[in-house]
Amino acid sequence: MPRLFSLLLVIFSSYSFAIDCPLGEVDKGGVCTSVCTILKGETRSYTYDAYIWGEKPTSACIGQYGSACVLSTESIAVSVDPTERMWMSTFKFTGQKCSRGDSFSGGTPKPFPYEGDANMNGIPDGEEDFDLDGIPNHSDPNPDKNDNLISDADGDNVPDDLEQHYQTLLDIADTEIVTFKCYRPDCANSQPFADSVWQNAHNRKKLVEIIDQLVRTGVSKSDVANALKRYNGELSKELNYATRTMTSTVGTLQNSVYRSMNQSIGVMRTVGNDLDAMNTTVQNQQQRFSDLENTLASTKRDISQKVDNSIWYTQRAEKAAKDAESAADGVWTSLSFAREDIEATRSAVESLAPELKKNTKAVNNFKKTVGSKLDSLDTKVGSLNSGVAANGTKLDNLEGALSSLQSSVDALPSGGNGNGNGDGTGQDYSGVLSGISNGISELKNAVTGENKFQAPSSDFDPNGLISSDAAQSLQSDIDSLREDMATQYDEFKNILSFDTESFNDGEYHEHVLDLTVNGEQRSFKTGVLTALLDNADIIKAVILFLFVLMGIRMLGGE
Repeated sequence: MPRLFSLLLVIFSSYSFAIDCPLGEVDKGGVCTSVCTILKGETRSYTYDAYIWGEKPTSACIGQYGSACVLSTESIAVSVDPTERMWMSTFKFTGQKCSRGDSFSGGTPKPFPYEGDANMNGIPDGEEDFDLDGIPNHSDPNPDKNDNLISDADGDNVPDDLEQHYQTLLDIADTEIVTFKCYRPDCANSQPFADSVWQNAHNRKKLVEIIDQLVRTGVSKSDVANALKRYNGELSKELNYATRTMTSTVGTLQNSVYRSMNQSIGVMRTVGNDLDAMNTTVQNQQQRFSDLENTLASTKRDISQKVDNSIWYTQRAEKAAKDAESAADGVWTSLSFAREDIEATRSAVESLAPELKKNTKAVNNFKKTVGSKLDSLDTKVGSLNSGVAANGTKLDNLEGALSSLQSSVDALPSGGNGNGNGDGTGQDYSGVLSGISNGISELKNAVTGENKFQAPSSDFDPNGLISSDAAQSLQSDIDSLREDMATQYDEFKNILSFDTESFNDGEYHEHVLDLTVNGEQRSFKTGVLTALLDNADIIKAVILFLFVLMGIRMLGGE
């Protein structure tokens, strides 16, 4: 117990001597020491925003330990997110203090993605025109206010640049659609044209009303484009029909434009006295007028282009029809001549056919006869060769026997007459032996072939029934006929071949219909064969096919 009491006294006595240090300092051996000094040499890793401090700051001021301490960069900075906004690096305590905590220095701030692009559309603000006055922001002293005021010198609330068109708009503002009806036979053919004109004018009036409504409601260019797109179906059908029947509808379309512009000017007159509001409204309306004029000018060009194309294609089609007619006459004449030539060639071949058949039959018979004779001759020659071989063997044996006999005769003893020509009986055999010896010698010569044997001869013609010259002449005639037939066949194919390049330069004569409607002279130009021109290739192929069929029928004798 005394020991425990003594220990408690020691503990409490030590706390009674502790130093109370200010924030950011600690007691170290009875002396208040800065935290920065204590942490000197140690390292820490910190994450920072590159858009504020840069990607690679060289130093930092961190105050999370009660006192702001200076740290220096110790390692390479590394990006820690896919956008490369947040970076991390290792810093080392230097032992010094700083005044601003949790900050970094020494780096270049990274540009913000939409810095200098307030509306975030990817276009720098300096290159845009916020007030739509035609002056870029970087050159506009007041980029948020339109400095281009619409000029109205006479104060009639009509822009000066529209004054020259205003009176024209007033003159043609009200367009009356005239209905033309025909009840007489002499004008029945013009009724379809009049109906087409009326229908086209009616559709244009509807289009003007739609545009007028769009302008009055202050819609944008995209709204006008969408409305025109919805109307495009009916307009396209009527426009295609009107293009084939008339080409003077551009004036009506212009009248509609002037009416819409006049009505838009009326809308501008109702604007209040506030100058800024009026300028903004007029500027918007002027932009819409420009877009509308561009759209209608494009429509006018399209109409003119379609009319010109219709006239050009019609001219080509008419000339192609004329060329096709001329080509048909030429083909008919050529086919007639070709038929006569083919008939003559066929007659010549038919006249030669019996003679060729007769000659061919004679040659075949001759070949058969010669073949049978050659077969018989081969058989006889074979038999003769066999007999000759057998006779040769026998002659060889006979020659040996005769040689033996000659030797025996030569070896006979002489006679007993003392003259050496007997056999001891007193008779003389020399004559007999000499005759036998001569006979044996002649027989030996005949066997050995030393006699003068004459081979038999014949006087028949070795060329057979037909000579080589006659056969060659016949073959030449056959080759000549083949060449003639090939030539006639090529000419016949050329007759059925057509050069279509001459079909591409047609001429078209324009037709104009003049009518008097309500005391006014009207002229209508027609577009012909437009539909045929769209299928010109198919029509051309059909016409050529019909010509080929006609030629085949002619050759067939129908």
